[in-house]
Amino acid sequence: MNKEGFTLVELLAIIIILAVILVLIVPSITGVLKDTRETAYNKQITVIENAAKKWGTQNGDKLPDIGSKQIITIDFGTLKNEKFLTSDQIINPKTEKNLTGCVKIYYNNEYNQYEYKYTDNLSDCSNYNINNLKAGEV
Repeated sequence: MNKEGFTLVELLAIIIILAVILVLIVPSITGVLKDTRETAYNKQITVIENAAKKWGTQNGDKLPDIGSKQIITIDFGTLKNEKFLTSDQIINPKTEKNLTGCVKIYYNNEYNQYEYKYTDNLSDCSNYNINNLKAGEV
């Protein structure tokens, strides 16, 4: 008898082997995707902070006084309007939604330099925004 095809046992064995391979591969692929998104997010934040630094070099009179504990924030709209950022929307690679934070700028007395730190805390953005002319302390 010459039968063509696979037996039920052979098909089940193949399905089990494929399931084991998927169980081993899917978590590692998920981890790689998460790491890639985290890396892209960090690069995006670096670009935003660098744009704020460029803004700071051209707007030194608006920066906090040296030695003070004053904080100001710069929002994306200001950076975009003044051509320091070119994208209409800044997307968070981790969530695929718009980033809505701002960059906090303050003088670090320990290192004798200005610090530019992205924050997604919207209350910080509204309390210390350069356009609202409010100031806060570190």
